[in-house]
Order: sequence, then C-alpha cells, then structure tokens
Amino acid sequence: MEQEEQKRHQSRGFLSRSIDALNTARSIRTFATGVRLAGATASLLPVWLPIAVVIFILLATFLIVGFTGAPGTPGTPAAGPQQPHPTSPPNPPITPPAAPSDLRQAISGQFGITMNGFDQQHLQWAWDKLWDVSRTNFITLVRGTTITASSDSEQTGCKTIRLAQYGPQELFNVALIHELGHIILNCSKAYAYEQEHAGVWRTEGGVTRYAQTACTYPPQNRGSWQFRSEDYAEMITYYLNPTAWAQTARCAGRQLNPYLNNGYPLHYNLAKKVLGAYP
Repeated sequence: MEQEEQKRHQSRGFLSRSIDALNTARSIRTFATGVRLAGATASLLPVWLPIAVVIFILLATFLIVGFTGAPGTPGTPAAGPQQPHPTSPPNPPITPPAAPSDLRQAISGQFGITMNGFDQQHLQWAWDKLWDVSRTNFITLVRGTTITASSDSEQTGCKTIRLAQYGPQELFNVALIHELGHIILNCSKAYAYEQEHAGVWRTEGGVTRYAQTACTYPPQNRGSWQFRSEDYAEMITYYLNPTAWAQTARCAGRQLNPYLNNGYPLHYNLAKKVLGAYP
C-alpha cells in the first residue's frame, strides 16, 4: 500500500516537471518570436527612416514658406528693411480715354502731377504715357510732383522737375519717366530699394551708355552718386519704355533698349520689384 502511494507521488512529480518544461519551452518560443519580430523591424529601419525624414523636411518647408512667403530671387544682392509697398489703384484700361478738354487739369486730377507751361501736344503725350504706366506703382511713387516746361531737363527739388518739350514722342516719354525716376529715388526712399540698387549697380554696371558716362555733368562733378543716380533713373525709364531706344537729348547717342534679349537681369528685376509688373 505504501509502495503504491509512493509510485503515485512519483507520477505526479513527473507530470508537474513535464508541465513546467512545456511552459518553459513556450516562453522560449515566445521570446524567440519577439526577437525575430524586433529584428525584422530593425531591418526595416534603413528603408522607412529616410522616407520619414524627407516627409518631415517637406512638411517643415511647406509650413515655413506658407507663413513667411517665398524666398528672394537667387543672385539678387540683399536689401535693407523696406516699408510695405504702397497700394496701387486697380489697373485702368490699357487704352486711355479720349483726351479731356483741359489736359493740364485732367493730369493733375487723375495722377496728382502738375504740369506748368506745356503746349497741348506735350500735355497729350504726358497724359497718354502717365495713363500707360498707371497700371504699376509708378504714379503712387511720384504723385505730388510739379513739372515745369523749360529749355533743359533736371530734378530741381523734392518734388519739382524742369522738363524740355522734346520731340518726337518717344524721346519725350523717355525724358519724362527718367526725371520722375529721380523723384522715386530721392523723394520716395522708403520704396526705392536704394541699397539694393547700389549692389545691382556694382554687379552689372551702368544699364545704358548715359548711366555709364553721366555725360551731362561737368567732369569734375561726376562721382559715384551721380553715376548711381543716373543709373537708377535709366533703370526705371527703360523698364517702362520697353520698345524705346536708349537715348538722351544731348549726349551718349542712341543704343538698343538695355533689356532686350534678357539684358541686365538684375536691373530689370529690381525695377519690377519697385514698380510691379509691366506692361
């Protein structure tokens, strides 16, 4: 009897040890499976990690550009802080309306520019050209200027100009916009991008032969400021007269428009930055 009880006890011990061994084997198998899964996941790291990094960079770039605006044009010299650009009126029709009966008053009322002493022909030319460029920021930047007919042309103050009654119309348009370009540089400095223009001028040089020679100045008066000032006015002039010959009334002769065939791209892009798109 006692021997049978001992045998049953041994059987239960063997069964218990078998169950323990089975559980241990299961634990080992579970651990091995986990190791294999972890290894498989680790092996995927070289595949999805670069993709995740690229997605993160694209999302970050999108957010930055969305909140701060697109970066500046590569290759353009950095400019100092500028005031917000003046808001231009809605673009008028390309073709100006019929000439008003009182052109001088119409120019003053429409564009804020007073023209004293000009004959009807030159008032008509001025009306047509000012209407043409009013699709840009130009009028906003020169509004309040007084232009007086004279035998020669120059800026005499802020905002005053003497302007000869040149002919033909193309030369008059060039001279009109040139002198008003001086007004932008000297009297609308918050919007002129003067420092950026200095960098453009150093990089590309004068945009026309006149800008390169300043030949209307006495030699002793031709300094860095005179060259840069005339270059700025020429930059504006031929941006707004894209089919005109580069010319002055007294010297430097005639040459093709500097912006033909993508010439002087830094000057062109800066004029566009100052004035907006034209035509």
